Amino acid sequence: MDSHRDAAPPRLITLSPMPQRAEAQDSSEDWTGVTSTAHRKRLQNRLNQRAYRKRKQLRPVEQEEHGSDSSQQAATATGESPNEAAQSALYIEFEGHMLWPSSNRQEKTLNFARKAIQDFSAGITRPVILPTLVRLNVLNAITHNAKLLGFRLNGFCSDELISPFNQSGPGLPASTPEARYPIALRPTATQVAMVHHPWSDLIPIPGFRDNLLKAIELGFDEDLVCADLLRVDEQYSGRASLIVWGEPWDPRGWEASVAFLRKWGWLIKDCSDILDSTNYWRERRGEKKIRF
Repeated sequence: MDSHRDAAPPRLITLSPMPQRAEAQDSSEDWTGVTSTAHRKRLQNRLNQRAYRKRKQLRPVEQEEHGSDSSQQAATATGESPNEAAQSALYIEFEGHMLWPSSNRQEKTLNFARKAIQDFSAGITRPVILPTLVRLNVLNAITHNAKLLGFRLNGFCSDELISPFNQSGPGLPASTPEARYPIALRPTATQVAMVHHPWSDLIPIPGFRDNLLKAIELGFDEDLVCADLLRVDEQYSGRASLIVWGEPWDPRGWEASVAFLRKWGWLIKDCSDILDSTNYWRERRGEKKIRF
């Protein structure tokens, strides 16, 4: 298994200019270089709110109302509020493009990510923006998990790749690296036994991984669900998706959208972790629990 340290250095999505960063009143409010995710998000949110209040004072009432309606409609499509979307996906250090095997796809994904984030931070309310940011966050989350597991990033989505988990055989000893992985990312018996592509190893929902592999064995095309979750092209913006609110390796930070539950609900059947987490995040937004 290759270490993530062999991968190329991450490329960052940079915004020029960055109006939210410009709102910093002193160096203590400059979030660049802050390694703590929670602290960085608090600083970003503070500056975003300050910038929003200034924009609100400058906008005509009609324009303000129109922007609010458009933003809310886009948020409803993904089941999230605009403020939460901003906090979870704005100014991310984006490495997800590195997973694609071709340089053309990498560049296209990176440019698409940059455009979506620039539009969002500039207050441009297109219905595609929030769903796209949600997918960028998922792509970035599985990239983070790939590094945790020691997977090489470059070309990770190449069709010919095989998960290293099933090459070690059953009964992994406690001294192996797998024993030090976050619990939700440790390989299941099914992952160890079956030859499979490693992309599903990065979703921190063991039941999802097992259900998917068993379906693949029966002839299911995994590319269908992979595209729904990871492709960030505009044509995929309205499709079923997962949403990441917390740490990428923690299933409690993941939510299944209503569209995902309708289309791929069978993949998370009996997965109490993601089902409980989904209702937790829905309740935080004041939405009704989903009865599965």
